[in-house]
Amino acid sequence: MDSGSGVPVIPLPNPGEGGPVDSGGGVPVIPLPNPGEGGPVDSGGGVPVIPLPNPGEGGPVYPGGQGSGIPSIPVWPAAAQARFLNAAYGYPSFQILIDGVRAVRFLGSGSLSPYRRLRAGYHTVSVAGLDGYIYLQKSIPFDAGSVSTLAVILRAGGLDLLQISDRCCPPTGRYSNLRVSNLAYYSNPLDVLLADGRVIYTDVRFKETTSYKRIRPGTYEFFFAETNLAPIPSHADIETLDTSVKDYEPHLALDGGEDGLDFYRSISEKWKEALAPGGRLYFEVGIGQADNVLRIMRTQGFGDIQVVKDHHDIPRVVFGTLCTEL
Repeated sequence: MDSGSGVPVIPLPNPGEGGPVDSGGGVPVIPLPNPGEGGPVDSGGGVPVIPLPNPGEGGPVYPGGQGSGIPSIPVWPAAAQARFLNAAYGYPSFQILIDGVRAVRFLGSGSLSPYRRLRAGYHTVSVAGLDGYIYLQKSIPFDAGSVSTLAVILRAGGLDLLQISDRCCPPTGRYSNLRVSNLAYYSNPLDVLLADGRVIYTDVRFKETTSYKRIRPGTYEFFFAETNLAPIPSHADIETLDTSVKDYEPHLALDGGEDGLDFYRSISEKWKEALAPGGRLYFEVGIGQADNVLRIMRTQGFGDIQVVKDHHDIPRVVFGTLCTEL
């Protein structure tokens, strides 16, 4: 058709009919679709942009209150891993529910479930019978990135859940990792020995989980015996220490004498002279040593002696006040 200046032109379609349209300034443009119709839309500044999907629809989204305008990929909160152990002697098999949802269908006596992933935070863990009867319900914290075992144990008040961290030594390729947990309510403290008589752990008490030790891969025979309260030769314990300790630390720093209490006696005696009346002396003690250290401090003139337990309910700190002379 004639444009009015004697130059033939192709007439532009009306908006919505497809193809370019007159933008109002005499320049043909491709009309942008309405938001939600697909393709780029007008951002409000005359620059076409690809609209971001709503959160949950997939793909990158605008990160909200950050104000940077940079799309980000939404991620789940950090997760934890947990498994379950049935250490409750005399009870029937259990099922485990987490926040009311069944997580373990069947947990027989002495059995261990595979690990499962959980959102970090507090979760309500229920221990139920196969008939649905709830024996125990407890709120348990799961830290981001944590790996743990939840043991169903028997204690004086009935069933309980004990959370045990499964973080261990980094693998070296040459060693495995070994530890022991005493989950037997009716047992006395236990010693763990190898078949050749070497003591691996001593005085492992109920609900206590030992630290990891590295051990060469292989097949071993272990003996569990109730702790003998007779003194163990000092060199026996030193030989079972990790080589990074026993081969590099001074022997004097590792040998506490026949009963392991020599340096408590020495420090109590010497600090009695250095402290002013009313001054306090604090000791961190090994497992099973608290009562003996208390008696040592008492004989050296300390009073108001107190024992503080750690988060595993094991006596760990003994402290007392030097009595004022009358």
